[in-house]
Amino acid sequence: MLLLAFKSYKDSGTIGQIIRLSEQYDYVHTELVFCEHGWQSFSVSTHVGKKKTGVVMFNEFNEAIQRPEYWKFYVLPVSDFEAEKCYQEAQSMVGVKYNFKGILGRLLGRSITNPDRRFCSEVIFETLAKSTSLQLPIVAQYRVTPEELHRWVLEKKYEEYSIKSV
Repeated sequence: MLLLAFKSYKDSGTIGQIIRLSEQYDYVHTELVFCEHGWQSFSVSTHVGKKKTGVVMFNEFNEAIQRPEYWKFYVLPVSDFEAEKCYQEAQSMVGVKYNFKGILGRLLGRSITNPDRRFCSEVIFETLAKSTSLQLPIVAQYRVTPEELHRWVLEKKYEEYSIKSV
């Protein structure tokens, strides 16, 4: 099973709060959760818990998603083959640096980005686009936001997955 997870601004740090002010949407961060691979969580973030990261990486689910009450999880309808392909694509992205320039571009409403770096929704979108047959929203990769991905799963009526505790 492959989950797409969205984090609420209510459990976010400074960058999440800035994104919330700019985007005016409740979800400011996204992760892919690979259930068949020990519930590993995949994304890029400036911090995981109290640890500074700034690179695309896998984290233990408990470490990345410490307060599940502030998250929404959706089951992505992919085959086991596609889920594995997605995992391999995600592995190839590990180590790519955080796209601070892209976040600045989003905040300013400009097409400013660093093509060699990624922010959370950007790396998730790219990974899904390269490894699954999901009909993703039509948007430039460097412009995709957690909001667009969240609205997409709602539009597609993907099943919400409940996680009570970690």
